[in-house]
Amino acid sequence: MEKGFNWEIFFTLLQDELIVPIIGPELILVKTDNNTQLPIYEYITLKLAERLNLDPKGSNLYSFISNHQNSTFINSMIRPVFNDISIEDINLEPLIKLAQIDEFKVFLSLSFDNFLEEALTKIRCSEDDSIEIINHSPTPTAVRPIINKNHKALIFNLLGNIKLQSGCARTDEELIEYLFAIVSGATIGQKLYSEIDGKGHLYLGCNLPDYTNLIFIRTISNESLSKGENIKFLVENNYTNTASLDVLRKNRAEIYQPEFTNGNNVVSFINEMYERWQKRKSTSVAKRYEGGVFFSYHPSDKYIVEPFIQILSDNGIEIWHEESDSLSDHNARKKIRNQIKSCILFITFVSNSSLTDNYKKTEWQFAKSRRSFFEDEGATSFIIPYLIGDITDSDARIPEFLKSIPMQNVLGCDVLKDVIPQLQLL
Repeated sequence: MEKGFNWEIFFTLLQDELIVPIIGPELILVKTDNNTQLPIYEYITLKLAERLNLDPKGSNLYSFISNHQNSTFINSMIRPVFNDISIEDINLEPLIKLAQIDEFKVFLSLSFDNFLEEALTKIRCSEDDSIEIINHSPTPTAVRPIINKNHKALIFNLLGNIKLQSGCARTDEELIEYLFAIVSGATIGQKLYSEIDGKGHLYLGCNLPDYTNLIFIRTISNESLSKGENIKFLVENNYTNTASLDVLRKNRAEIYQPEFTNGNNVVSFINEMYERWQKRKSTSVAKRYEGGVFFSYHPSDKYIVEPFIQILSDNGIEIWHEESDSLSDHNARKKIRNQIKSCILFITFVSNSSLTDNYKKTEWQFAKSRRSFFEDEGATSFIIPYLIGDITDSDARIPEFLKSIPMQNVLGCDVLKDVIPQLQLL
């Protein structure tokens, strides 16, 4: 494994509801008679082959149907085979865990079933609540507005719904047509992008064949793979599509590859994510103040800064800061830039180390730009600078805009007194 999965960035985005799960058919697991579980498309492929006396070896569902649709009645058999699968046949546990993470508001589905809807309804809906569904079709249709204000989640079925007359993508060619219809703007594209743009995309068991996978990711992200800003989190059971994987790895995708797995990476990821999410919720102090406070400091000063973070956190103040030292990472830089743009206060610790760190200087420029855009000339409330060690406010290395703000040494300062008067209670 080249590097570990960046959970810090993941949960930073998640807490602000900025991650969209994209559910692939590998996550819809069907229980079999021999106590195993198969992804739903693999299960349907085997059942179709069994009924039609065909060899399914080496085929995914799309290619299997494509190869036999002109010589058999396979298209007529797909829905009956699917209808034989009941909700009791599905391992809903991974979907239930996703549904319990209430920061997930919008879901995309690449599977033509409605089991994701079943899980979300079970966990999130009472009598007056609902899950809103938008079923995609290549045929231009008007996307109806969301009517129920009590909707608890929104699902885009990107490849249709097998139970509807409008149908679903079943072959390689139909898969391409469904994807093309999204970007053409004639169907759900505008509504879809308005819901997911600017958010991180979590691909769970999608694993489309060959370069279709890259086409799909390019379609959903709505931006160039090499120049895009949206963070992509990729979780697959089998990373056999090495060409696609190499392209994504070179273009800032976070790829989950655990050292040990139970044979299903996607389920392992959901279990680990759920456990981390529960731990964060159980150990976090209830938030009492609006917004977040950003801490800017050099990693070598961490031991000085941590007590300040703890004091504010213990008083119900949300703290944003970068814990990793790998600030050359694009995703880390983007996260920091977005947090500085939206934070209530920017607290910076000026030390010999930070004054020689180019990225700390970049953070200061982000804060300066944010301050000049949101505050009146001469306002000093947004930025709070503290000095570490023997640094004084006359140090020539300190930017002039920071020098114009009252600075004090960390020794003897009262961070609660400095911060709380400038925050608003929830």
